[in-house]
Amino acid sequence: MGEDEDRLLDSDSEDELTEEKRAEKKTTHEYMLKLKEKSDKRKRVRQKVEAFLWVSAMSALLYYGDGNRNFFSMLLNNTRLNRFYLNITYVLLGLNTSIFLFLNVWLNWIKGNTLEWEVAAPWSIPAATLTGLATAVTIMVALWPVYSWLTPVVQFTLFMGMLLSGHFYPSCLFGGRKQSTA
Repeated sequence: MGEDEDRLLDSDSEDELTEEKRAEKKTTHEYMLKLKEKSDKRKRVRQKVEAFLWVSAMSALLYYGDGNRNFFSMLLNNTRLNRFYLNITYVLLGLNTSIFLFLNVWLNWIKGNTLEWEVAAPWSIPAATLTGLATAVTIMVALWPVYSWLTPVVQFTLFMGMLLSGHFYPSCLFGGRKQSTA
């Protein structure tokens, strides 16, 4: 009889212990979720600040250009630029823009394509990559007489500013999907 009572007492304490562990696990899980939410929020804020700084640097570079006139005026009027490579850059930018418009406007909006780009137009990604790389090389050669050793820095700043300016577009623009709140 004594052994049965001991087992009963042990089983009662195990039930209480598991209830305590369950409650502790629940509060720990809730705490971890709150920490993750805070971490995600800090990460989003950090990304927005970083994007803002790159876009600000790009804007300053576009505004001040070579120090005498803004970047676009410099592209049009500076005699030190290598015009041959600058014109090749314009053609390559036009090709890259055409590929972008084909994929986003023609395939997605007009044709209503639901396939991935790699399936619908398998040539598009390699072609855009090649024209993008060729554009980077030709713009570097074209700008070298103006910026010399700062040309890669200028080019990288413009690239990052344009890339991260997407942080400030509305999500519904350019086919963005609505985010679920769950």
